[in-house]
Amino acid sequence: MWVLQLNDMRKAPETLTAIARAETKEELESFVEGQTVETYQEEGLAKVFKKGGPLEYFNPPIPGQVHDPHFLNVGDADLWAERAKNDFELQIMSLPEAK
Repeated sequence: MWVLQLNDMRKAPETLTAIARAETKEELESFVEGQTVETYQEEGLAKVFKKGGPLEYFNPPIPGQVHDPHFLNVGDADLWAERAKNDFELQIMSLPEAK
């Protein structure tokens, strides 16, 4: 599973917000492309996504980053379950048993 993260132009620029999910990075890239329009000014903001669309108030991904934080591979439910099990083992089962 992949997640699209963008920064809201109305908030701190270094804060990324999860916006959408898809099975592949390519699906997310296509989604972003389909929402992109010619830059327009509104409310004192330079917008690049469709008015009224889910990305309207977000800045576009920065192209060419080596470790692109905008497209995040979060794995699948099995991976999340395995991580939770490992966390449980490390944090809970490592505690001494009260007897």
